[in-house]
Amino acid sequence: MKVCLPIIFKFEIAKKTPTPILRSRILIPMSLSIDPSKAKKITVDVELDFVEKQTTRADPIQAVSELIWNSLDAEASEVHVEFEFNDLAGGLSKIYIIDNGTGFSHEEATSLFGKIGGSWKRQKRQTPKLRRMIHGQEGKGRYKAFSLGKSVEWKVRHLNENDRIEVFSLGVLSNSLKSVFVTEPTYPENVVETGVVVEITDIEKQFKKLISDEGIQEFSEIFAPYLINYKDVQIVINGERINPSEAVGGVPFIVETRGGLMSLMFDLWVWCKFLSGTRAAKALLSRMGLKLVGD
Repeated sequence: MKVCLPIIFKFEIAKKTPTPILRSRILIPMSLSIDPSKAKKITVDVELDFVEKQTTRADPIQAVSELIWNSLDAEASEVHVEFEFNDLAGGLSKIYIIDNGTGFSHEEATSLFGKIGGSWKRQKRQTPKLRRMIHGQEGKGRYKAFSLGKSVEWKVRHLNENDRIEVFSLGVLSNSLKSVFVTEPTYPENVVETGVVVEITDIEKQFKKLISDEGIQEFSEIFAPYLINYKDVQIVINGERINPSEAVGGVPFIVETRGGLMSLMFDLWVWCKFLSGTRAAKALLSRMGLKLVGD
């Protein structure tokens, strides 16, 4: 029996309007503005040229992806990337990355933002509660946001050790990358969910790729393996939910082993990522001690 292995592969994007839950519960109570004169200042312990390199080397897809990874590492089950356009000129004015993860405490903010390379992720490979794999390690990803805009604000809602949700913001400007301003926490009674909103403003370019079919496809390829492993996670880009499960099914085929016949199910993304044709597939199976039946 011959097996036809896919070489060209496209993920299917499910056209779906995102649920309004995240936006209504996060953006409205999170509308904080940072006044540097009233906020605590954290000085980042790193050379400025190193930080500046992180802001200039990322393309827009990579920059947004790093922020999405931060949300996933915070055990978010929903991450929405939304864009706001200027009503008059129609140009891109704001980018939001919205999640319902655990966030981080006001006390942790100093250690998280005060230096690069001291992230808790370096010592752990899995998230604390859900035991998901961790992507980031050095805390560099957040600075890639400045390749998109000159001003970045993190609006945080975190359940503290006293079972109260504390709400606070952190802000950084591109002309002062080593200075992070943190507001004092508040405890509004109408906030019932944790999460983080990253708001990027002073957008210099239109970054049309972010909302193009090509851009959505790139996001799909980046996050498909994660979404396959964690099917309860949703990532929505500009109203389009990345849903590779409908297109990334299994490819059943029969292989021959020393012990007889065995049916295997390999995901399409594995073939797409690692194989370049039937010859490569045979070589891989051979190294595994397997052989295609009927070959």
